[in-house]
Formats: sequence, structure tokens, C-alpha cells
Amino acid sequence: MAPQLPPADGFTYKGINGDSNGPRMLVGTWITLSLAIVITLLRMTVKLFFVPPVKLEDYFAIIALLLAIARTALLTMLKSRQYGYHIWDIEESNIDYLYTRSKGATVIYLVATICAKLSILLLYKRLFGVSTPFRYVCHTLMAVVISYGTAVALAYIFQCRPVYAGWDWFYPGNCVSLHAIAVATGALNIATDFAIVVVPIPLVLRLQLKPAKLVSVLAIFSTGILCVPFNSGQTLA
Repeated sequence: MAPQLPPADGFTYKGINGDSNGPRMLVGTWITLSLAIVITLLRMTVKLFFVPPVKLEDYFAIIALLLAIARTALLTMLKSRQYGYHIWDIEESNIDYLYTRSKGATVIYLVATICAKLSILLLYKRLFGVSTPFRYVCHTLMAVVISYGTAVALAYIFQCRPVYAGWDWFYPGNCVSLHAIAVATGALNIATDFAIVVVPIPLVLRLQLKPAKLVSVLAIFSTGILCVPFNSGQTLA
């Protein structure tokens, strides 16, 4: 079968025998999802049996996890349809199927990201809310996260004119570049990730803790920075 699009310079058409990043991408997705499931289950166990009641931030965490499970299941189902292949190696019967489902998975990811960040910021507000300036910072970050997340999700959904063209690879229409949207989303995600990691550190430093405990607390908050490259990569993927 001939390629639907010409291969990029230096590449040749290989069809179903072509190179695929799909398995590697799915492994990373499943690993992070497994960690999220374990952490959320531990969190809810503590909230239900040891430190009730369940708060608003916990519900946002649960919603984010359910959306992450749905997205991972959707991407896993795409593996048999040449998910992760170069566009010129994908069979015609798979192109539109992959395009619409992958786009839907991206919208799910964006909503899950909003819920996860709101969960963290609401927790910050409850823990450090005695500081009025800190509450203002949390409210500002929440407004930013909701605003840009909603805007980007809508940009993906209504990417083309007519709208249907954005959900059918072969339907003609005037469309905004998905690459440009993805780059902008990645930049905003990185910026908000760093802000969320850095914001509580000044308040933590003021706590009357022994040096060893202070370092431990800072380390726990700083682990969030590990999500920055993954968050960006998931968006750009």
C-alpha cells in the first residue's frame, strides 16, 4: 500500500513494519498511571479511615485519576491501529481512527491536568491558608490553570472551520495548527508546574522544624518538579 503522505527527508515508507514509538510511550503512561493509582488509594485510605473528612481537593484528585485511566485505556486500544508510527507508514484505514481518538485523548489529558493542579492548589490553600497573600497567590494560579486549560481544550475541540473538519482527517477545512497549540500548552504547563512547586517553599522554610525534617519536607514538595518534563512531553506527544 502506498503512503498517504510522502516520507520526510531521510525516511522511506515501511508500512506496518515501520518504526513505532507507541510501545515506549504506553510503557511510560502505564508506569505513571500505576503510581497515581497507588498514591490516590493511599490518600483516600488516610482520608476515609484516619483523617476524615474527604475534602474538595480529594474529589478533584479522584476525577483526575479517573480521567487518566480513561485516557490510558483509550491510548492502549490504539496500539493495534499503528499508534506511534510515522504518519506516512500508517494505513489509510487507520489514519482517521488514530487522529480522532488521539485528539480526544489529548482533551481528556488537559481536563485531567486541570483537576490535578486544582487539587494541589486547594490542598496548599488549606494547609497554608492563614497567610492572606498566599491565598491570593493560590487563587490567581487556580484562575490561570482553569483559564488556559479550558481555552486550550476548546481550541482542540473547535480547531477547524467547519468544526467537523477537526475530527475527520480527510474532511477539508480551515484549521489552526495543532503543533502551535501543543507548544503553547507545553510552555504554560511548565510555567504553572514550576509555580506550583515553588509557591509553598517560602512558607515551609518558616516552619520551626529541625534541619533534617525541614530538608525532608522540602524534598517532598520538590518532587513535583519531576513531573515537569513528563507533563510537557505528554502534551507535545
